[in-house]
Amino acid sequence: MTEFETLVNPPQEIWEEIVKITGETDDWTFQLDDYKYWSVSYDQFWFFVIWEKETKNFVASVSLARWDGDDGPLFSIGMFYCVPKYRGTGLGKPLFQNVMNIVGDNNATLTGSVEMSEKYARNFGFDNVPGYWHLSSSLKCADVVIPDKISENYTTKLWCDVDYESLTAYDRTICARDRKKIMTNWFNLEDTFTRVVFDGSGKIVGYSTIRLVTKNKLNIAPFYADNIEAAEVLLKDLLSMIPNWQQYASFAFLYPECNMDPLALLEKFAKNKESVSTVTALRSQFTKKFIATPAHKVYALVDCAHQFTLVNPPQEVFDQIVKYTSETEDWASQTGDYKLWLSSYDQFWLVTVVEKGTTNLVASVSLARWDGDDGPLFSIGMFYCVPKYRGTGLGKPLFQNVMDIVGDNNATLTGVVKMSPKYASDFGFDKYPEHWHLFSSVKCADMVIPDKVSEKYTTKLWSDVDYETLTAYDRTICVRNRKKIISAWFNSVDTCSRVVLDESGKIVGYATVRRVLKNRLSPAPFYADNIEAAEVLLKDLLSIIPNWQQYASFGLLYPGCNKDPFELLKKFTKRREDISTSRFIRSQFTKELISTPDHKVYSLSDIAHQFV
Repeated sequence: MTEFETLVNPPQEIWEEIVKITGETDDWTFQLDDYKYWSVSYDQFWFFVIWEKETKNFVASVSLARWDGDDGPLFSIGMFYCVPKYRGTGLGKPLFQNVMNIVGDNNATLTGSVEMSEKYARNFGFDNVPGYWHLSSSLKCADVVIPDKISENYTTKLWCDVDYESLTAYDRTICARDRKKIMTNWFNLEDTFTRVVFDGSGKIVGYSTIRLVTKNKLNIAPFYADNIEAAEVLLKDLLSMIPNWQQYASFAFLYPECNMDPLALLEKFAKNKESVSTVTALRSQFTKKFIATPAHKVYALVDCAHQFTLVNPPQEVFDQIVKYTSETEDWASQTGDYKLWLSSYDQFWLVTVVEKGTTNLVASVSLARWDGDDGPLFSIGMFYCVPKYRGTGLGKPLFQNVMDIVGDNNATLTGVVKMSPKYASDFGFDKYPEHWHLFSSVKCADMVIPDKVSEKYTTKLWSDVDYETLTAYDRTICVRNRKKIISAWFNSVDTCSRVVLDESGKIVGYATVRRVLKNRLSPAPFYADNIEAAEVLLKDLLSIIPNWQQYASFGLLYPGCNKDPFELLKKFTKRREDISTSRFIRSQFTKELISTPDHKVYSLSDIAHQFV
């Protein structure tokens, strides 16, 4: 039986093989630099390729681009292809699902061919479409003639001779999303010719690029004009730039069928109308929201590839994760954490494997994207496999899925003792502090509130404290802005939070205690500037939890270099021997270790998606 292997962002020579094969079988045309162009022009880019493991022969592919904007990310899918001999064998759908797993709940777009459009809508939710298709009208260059008369009301310039801000402002009348970076890279590709057309007042009324592509064709992509007169001038001047343009095989317009001007333009440049051949080619499709375009200005699309497992499963699947991880690993989670992460981070993915035909959990991993002034930080958590499936090879590919999303950005996780070296060696999480985090716990039945604590400190409910001042204090703990995140912690169900202040009214700490599975109390986080403030904070927190002594246990997860958390727990325990302590985790990063004030950290906030 033939074995297959999946590559992500493979070498250039594999791309060139794909260009050759798709040109021969499906008449697709590209430049060999398109792969590099997509890789550098979008915020993230993935190119998945399947090949035969033994022969290295290409089998199938799909590409995905992430394009961030003011309204959030838009994902675009292209290059979905399978060599003829493997069509109908079931390889395509799982490959496509790979990229849909990355897309998650975000909007995505593709250009669906006539034979595939309905499948994209039915199988993957690309059911937001315009009321028209895009037509492709082509003309052999040997049958082209430049008309004797065209309008004198318009002139053109090279794009590099035009004020670029004005040009990108015009482009925003075509596309609602900012394409400044994309356009620049497009114009600078080799074997590419671009001109801009102006009216008599000097106002930009269109622009176009013609590329020399495979199969000896001229590829017009894009071509925009406010009217057909401007389009005629633009096409004439573009052709005049291309040396020996008549020697190329053909060129074509790919345009909305509701706009008949592109066909009229092509007919004007043809020796006779019969030389123009027209077919229904594709349509733009979206998953969440259709993005409208001014079809009357579009004479040719810019790029029909990238312009225009369970991910985030039902709550019941997450509930299984909480239950399993509590029973087998002693993790302290709440079932509400899923909703908290979804709403608190800039993006969140929970990637799960379930038994086929059921929602029975097999394995999971979660990924949060947290944007900041220094760029995005990705955090990975909930990496878990149910015991009976361990050792079956499911974990590493699942983890690689989220690392593909991370790309070249900094990422963090909290690695348990057994897994920490693997995260460092296999996935590059090799930036970490010298210390581990220890977990010290005590049964609530063995706890006692001390008779005397410092009178220099008082506490308040978090809701009675100025929130700006509280978040300013949090910035002394974590250099990244957690204003939205800590608000979500405080507002979670089964959660108690207090803030500790010194005699001058200055905030010197805060903590949250959560009631989690297995009837436990989990302080997460617990910060204090000194142990005296911490004692007052813990005493007042316990006092607001009804019947706190009836819970099973209470534990602190803290940096091993800070001895105060253990001393705090010792003061609240009947006997020192009642406290159990073990090495538990350490914070690990891929690109840059983010330091924390460990002397203030009595317990981490969230071992799944926070590092302090």
